[in-house]
Amino acid sequence: MKTILLLLSILLTGVLQSQTCMINPDFIASSKYGFYPNAIVGFAGGRVGVQYNQSITVKARLDTTVMVVGLTHICFTRYELVSPPNVSNFGLPPGLALQGIPTDLKTPANAVSCALITGVPTTAGTFNLSFQIKRYGNPTANVSDTCPMPPNVNSGIGFDISNINNLTISIQP
Repeated sequence: MKTILLLLSILLTGVLQSQTCMINPDFIASSKYGFYPNAIVGFAGGRVGVQYNQSITVKARLDTTVMVVGLTHICFTRYELVSPPNVSNFGLPPGLALQGIPTDLKTPANAVSCALITGVPTTAGTFNLSFQIKRYGNPTANVSDTCPMPPNVNSGIGFDISNINNLTISIQP
């Protein structure tokens, strides 16, 4: 009985560890913001019937200065990772799903979050993925204003949407 419990414990630990979202430390250490992996790095391939796990890192900037009517300073409040309106489940292969940390896939400004594509693919092929990152924020009165820390993630107006359409996952039979 002890042997069976030990084996179940090891198996369960392995399954739980294989479904952990991993933030990419090189991307976090870089000066880049946005979404990783990108089109250059790409997603790992998978196999039908075999557990698939791919981490996504989102690194959100705190503020930016843009030209709207003169220079405008925007304090971001959150970034939301969503499936585009005309795409079902981000275009993921059948059997895969996107899970986020936080679960609502909303990253506060000046923070990092992680999402995980996980599941067991059921269909072979190359699948074109589509993601949108919606940025929310508040304009400030002056370009030199500082942004509140931590940002109020429930505030802000929709500032813009970035489309990420050049990623694929290849699933082998």
